[in-house]
Amino acid sequence: MLNKPLLSIGWCLACMVTHSALLSAQVVTEIVDMNTLGAGLLEGPEGVAVDSLGNVYVVGSVSNNLVKITPGGIASELLSHATPGIEFLLPWGVAVDDADNVYASAFGSNRVYKIEAGTPSVILDNVGTGLNGPRGVAVDASGNVFVVGHVSGNLLKVTPGGAVSEVITPNPLGPMSMTTPYGVAVDMAGNAFVACNGSDNVLKVTPGGTVSEIIDSTGAGPGFSLNGAYDVATDSMGNVFVACNGSSNVFRITPVGGITEIMGVCDGLCTGHMVTVDNFDVVYVSGNSSHNVLRRPPGGETSEVISASGDGMTNPLSGAFGVATDTQGNVYVAGKNSDNVFRIDLAPIAFQRGDLNATGNTDVGDAIVVLDYLFNGGPATCLDAMDWNNSESVTLTDAFQMLCYLFCVPNTPPPPDPFGTCGFELDLDALGCDVQPAGC
Repeated sequence: MLNKPLLSIGWCLACMVTHSALLSAQVVTEIVDMNTLGAGLLEGPEGVAVDSLGNVYVVGSVSNNLVKITPGGIASELLSHATPGIEFLLPWGVAVDDADNVYASAFGSNRVYKIEAGTPSVILDNVGTGLNGPRGVAVDASGNVFVVGHVSGNLLKVTPGGAVSEVITPNPLGPMSMTTPYGVAVDMAGNAFVACNGSDNVLKVTPGGTVSEIIDSTGAGPGFSLNGAYDVATDSMGNVFVACNGSSNVFRITPVGGITEIMGVCDGLCTGHMVTVDNFDVVYVSGNSSHNVLRRPPGGETSEVISASGDGMTNPLSGAFGVATDTQGNVYVAGKNSDNVFRIDLAPIAFQRGDLNATGNTDVGDAIVVLDYLFNGGPATCLDAMDWNNSESVTLTDAFQMLCYLFCVPNTPPPPDPFGTCGFELDLDALGCDVQPAGC
């Protein structure tokens, strides 16, 4: 489907002049590259997943293997096409279930493997199943595994007991067509969603087997079309997000069918590939041709969390592909062309705006802390808590408004959340908290 990325690159050039990167302060670390396990033992990384313990799993589409990286940085090979009895050619997708079992699809071998307690087994192949060219893999809360047949144009379901069924059948020409699908995701209700690259749409199948189309090539309407749906993800509210490599954008589809473009070429996205949503409902998408990852929190603005410069030192990011998050909100992205995986430390820190002396509320002492920081260089371990008006800077205005909230008649309004209780600020800015404030 070369027309998709080529068209996308043309659209990207149209907005290149107006885009400026919105990099924010965060730590970027390369956690694995092609030489970690020995020369050439991880090449062409694509799919990425993270388990509940923070172990990262990545498939090498050129090295034909599945690699695990522990939180301590120890890498090991879980699957390899070079191992006798293992057929793992051209792997693409990887997923983890609630029990931390790992699933990986091998496009070239027509197999899906499950790794349980370190032991691999084949749970799906092309013998009597109608599977051809597995791509995306997803697991629901009940342990059902959904596998996209990219070449066969279908969606298969494997129950925990091993029963295989075709839940979306090939339909290349009729209504709700499904051609060259890639990504699949499941929501909390057990609905499965498939991004169909060739037919420019996303299909939904309910647990009862009802199939419907939730978005097509018209996207969000004139000027916001969808071309080349590539991957799909869901959040805790039932919203569905689809990344498109042809139109270089991301759409949100609400549970009632409302469609909005939330990211596009003018945000710095070129050839949108994989999309994921973290535990805070923050959306991340990889730009394969823009060599970056974009981030958008609920109700917030889009920012770039990693660019082609990678860690900013000697390890660039090229061909951003798989993207995943851990339970804390940190982000992982595979560079398919640079043969590496990065971790971006973005786990939010809870704080209470206006409570700088850990009394549980705002008082005169908090304003004094702000003034001490501004005029005496006093301690500032959580600038976000000092930023009373959420202006993304700490100034005299913050101290003044804090005091006016306490003493002016009428009082100034309370500041933006989190106020009155500890919480998170999901919009990235240059402030942040260095440590967890006392009381939170």
